[in-house]
Amino acid sequence: MIKFNIIMTYYLIPAGGKKMSIKKSTGLVITLMSTLPLIILTIIAFTVTYVKYLDLAKESATKLAEDYSSGFETQLNAQIAEIEGLAQANSIQNIALESYNGVASGTSSAYYTPVSQLLFDTSLYTNNNISYYIYDINGYFVVGSDNKFTGDWEEYMSIPVSSIMRTTILKSSNINKNRGSIDLVTPIIIKNTVIGLVRANISSAYFGNFIPDSGQAFILTEDGSYLFSSEGLSALPELHATASALLSGTEKYGYLSESSTSLENIYGFCEISEYHWLYIVKQDGSAYTRVLKSVPVVLVITLLVITVIAVTISRLQAKKLTDPIIRLKDTMVESTNGNLDIRSDIRSDNELGELSDMFNSMMDTISSNYKALEQSKREIESNQRELKANYEQIERLAYHDGLTGLYNRVGFMKLSSERFHSTGTKYKKHAILFIDLDNFKQVNDTLGHDYGDLLLQSVSDQLTSCLSDTDILSRNGGDEFLIMKSDFKSEEELGKFAEKLVQIVRKPFNLKGEMASVSMSVGVALYPENGSTISEIIKSADIAMYVAKKSGKNSYRFFRPSMAGEVLE
Repeated sequence: MIKFNIIMTYYLIPAGGKKMSIKKSTGLVITLMSTLPLIILTIIAFTVTYVKYLDLAKESATKLAEDYSSGFETQLNAQIAEIEGLAQANSIQNIALESYNGVASGTSSAYYTPVSQLLFDTSLYTNNNISYYIYDINGYFVVGSDNKFTGDWEEYMSIPVSSIMRTTILKSSNINKNRGSIDLVTPIIIKNTVIGLVRANISSAYFGNFIPDSGQAFILTEDGSYLFSSEGLSALPELHATASALLSGTEKYGYLSESSTSLENIYGFCEISEYHWLYIVKQDGSAYTRVLKSVPVVLVITLLVITVIAVTISRLQAKKLTDPIIRLKDTMVESTNGNLDIRSDIRSDNELGELSDMFNSMMDTISSNYKALEQSKREIESNQRELKANYEQIERLAYHDGLTGLYNRVGFMKLSSERFHSTGTKYKKHAILFIDLDNFKQVNDTLGHDYGDLLLQSVSDQLTSCLSDTDILSRNGGDEFLIMKSDFKSEEELGKFAEKLVQIVRKPFNLKGEMASVSMSVGVALYPENGSTISEIIKSADIAMYVAKKSGKNSYRFFRPSMAGEVLE
């Protein structure tokens, strides 16, 4: 907003070379730009209004579901009490008992007329929205409040009358095939014996506004079916799935909506916990929609008129400063593309000239700082290369033997551990060979330590020549060496390798004209047979080497468990 105001203010500088302060023209620009805040405020007002109406619709749907479900439940409970009272009426118990005992049946019973009149009056009290029927213990129809239906119970229902021990709600009437009704059935019991059944077929009209004829309210049961509606939310699969999930959740009331920003298809729900049902009612959003549709029309017309006036005046004023602004913009673009030596050539006595001077001053500073940064960058890069070289040297000294260039014990343990614990390695078996030079001390004593060092270097070269790319060789210290080998197929192959190592030192070494002879004792230990850790395998290999040395030197031995006792002796 601020940036745009500044640019538009520049457009208002008059032509003809007369000096006019940009500051003075700001008032006119602010007047013209008032359309933008108006647009923003209008959008915000409409958005807030829409959100408020949407929240109101959702709250209204939730409240409607709570109130209507309470009313529905009250009427349903009242009818339950009514039908249970009928089941205890003497005349109804007597006519059921006669049928139970086989004394009389239907119209032949002396109680037929009184019971028929009782059921008729009770149905009339509900404006004939509820029909009442009596069945005997065998499921035969005895008497009803009307002649709409005279079928027997077990022609349509698989549940025997004798199995209904308490008041039960049948969610859809299988008897009269009316999806717009439900059935209440309660047993007629005398002396803890079921002798018949009272059935009340309740149409949706009985519940009045709580279950309107429009189908905007219905009941979702725990098995996913609907009361008083053949469809319910079935046409809206996502809402149906959400509503079904609510039956097994903890949320007792709220709203369902296909979209968080739409007033269409907003349903309030409330759990009827006593029956584990979900009462669902659709919120009529037409009133909200009509109001909201009229608001944008008025706002758009007003904004269009103001916008046309503002744009016309802005274009007339913008022509006066188009060229200088474009030149300054092009200069800035070129500077952002890397030309730090470019400068603005705009000369003016107003704020635009000051801006040009400030830009040039800024470019002078940037250019100077950039050159300094380039020099600092080169120095940093040089220091980084030096640090990297020093780090590599330190790492080499930390993991390599200074005399032979081989890995030292630390480097050997690190590499061996990585191989042991690598999950991607193809090797399942490993072997460590512990090597000790026989008679090395004699070379040091007779020829001196310098020649001893030469001998160690020569032996290291010979050992290296025998290794494969996957073998790890290290100088363990003094005249001791360690080899980790993983690419062997059998112990026999490993023995041939060890013998090869023994053979390489059997010829005398020429050390600057001095001849030196040594032999080699090698101990071999296998993983996992001789140890579960690197340290254990090295120890086992050390014991095997000691046995080889003790057995006459110049040989190799595989570690055997019995060797541990032999070393102790």
